[in-house]
Amino acid sequence: MKAAIYARISQDANADHLGVDRQLTDCRAAARQHGWEVVHEYVDNDVSATRRKSRPQYTRMLASIEARAIDALIVWDVDRLTRTPRELEDIIDLANAYGLELLSIGGDIDLATPQGKLTARVKGSVARHETDQQSRRIKRKIQEKAEKGEPHGMVPYGFQRTYQQDESGSRRHGRDIPKPAEADIIREITRRILAGQSLRSTVQLLNERGNPSPRGGRWSSATLRQVLLRGTNAGLRTHRGEVVGKSTTEPILSEDDYYRLVSVLKDPTRRAQLGTTPRHLLTGIAECGLCGGKMRRLKGVERAGKKGPEAYGCRDCFKIRRSMALVDAYVEGVVIALLTRPDALAALAVGNPDRAREAQTRAEAINARLLNAADQFAEGVISAEQMARISAKLRPQLDEARESLACFAPVTSVAQMAGPDAASRWAAASLPMKRELIDALMTVTILPAGPGRGADPRLIRAVPKTV
Repeated sequence: MKAAIYARISQDANADHLGVDRQLTDCRAAARQHGWEVVHEYVDNDVSATRRKSRPQYTRMLASIEARAIDALIVWDVDRLTRTPRELEDIIDLANAYGLELLSIGGDIDLATPQGKLTARVKGSVARHETDQQSRRIKRKIQEKAEKGEPHGMVPYGFQRTYQQDESGSRRHGRDIPKPAEADIIREITRRILAGQSLRSTVQLLNERGNPSPRGGRWSSATLRQVLLRGTNAGLRTHRGEVVGKSTTEPILSEDDYYRLVSVLKDPTRRAQLGTTPRHLLTGIAECGLCGGKMRRLKGVERAGKKGPEAYGCRDCFKIRRSMALVDAYVEGVVIALLTRPDALAALAVGNPDRAREAQTRAEAINARLLNAADQFAEGVISAEQMARISAKLRPQLDEARESLACFAPVTSVAQMAGPDAASRWAAASLPMKRELIDALMTVTILPAGPGRGADPRLIRAVPKTV
């Protein structure tokens, strides 16, 4: 009789295969005792029998049964084969269809007899019950850790995990603390985003500098956004997507900055820059002095065999064209002059600090009420229905307060560029950063010019928005 062995173990932390090797040894001995020829051994190491993750060798084994390549199957125990009653019924159906014999080291099971099928089903149901109980214990443990504010799972980007030791020397009470280099990146990018820069430009900056992403590769906007939106950054513990309280984690950001950042990143009116990265200083920023349309880059006109300079041209009315080099030089001169002013920070900063403080106080009060309600629900003081009603009423108020905070909070982007050395800082800045600063600080308008007046800088307006 041709037999196959199936061996499986859920976890093999050391990747030494010792668990499955023990199963194989016992199953081979059983095959010799029965006089069966082992024609194949199927091994799924470090693979659960209850998760949806595919078990490649299990699938191949089923195909061999259907192809009648094997007459008998040897397993160490039924729960090594499956912990799902549904899968067990598939095995029973195959046994009925192809006359498969099943040998379990934990006791022979003849699937050709009603008694054998009953035994297999009972063992499968017991295995499933054990799995369900284990899952319930794990979920409760995770919930308990969340309620205590303790970390769980992988160490997030920006942090490193430390442990305390109990009297026996075992590690207990893990706590995450900032990992200096990565934490500095989170703080820097947060400042840049709050200052008005886009995710795209900050991603470009990180990749240009060679800062590795959480997985060691290049950054993407989606990855950076995911990192920045984690409540862990502000010492908040989340469970199932909701903030459940304070975390034992040492925060990288203040709650004020975190909630401002969340408001900015989740703002539906925030512009998403699609397509290719702009390669010119004022495309899509400068406006036409006739129709108000945005200016685009135009190739130089070729005359008498000579190609003229690149220009900005209106993409709507097509009636204005101006030398790109001339416009860029003029606008950059205005920007540097503004940033060099002694009162640059006061003149160019926007926002309303008093209104921002009011919004922050209101947001903190509403959030405190939500947390208190969550504690009462956890203690059984209020029902799930009452918790849902409280949440439905307070969360819109909290979102409104945070939006107000993001709107009125002073923008400090100018601090990165302003000062006596503004010219050198401007020269060293990336193109995306220059574009964002110009777009945030001023309105650039290119006025129509008559014959011979194309080089007149007075026909270019660069008016600060906040002065």
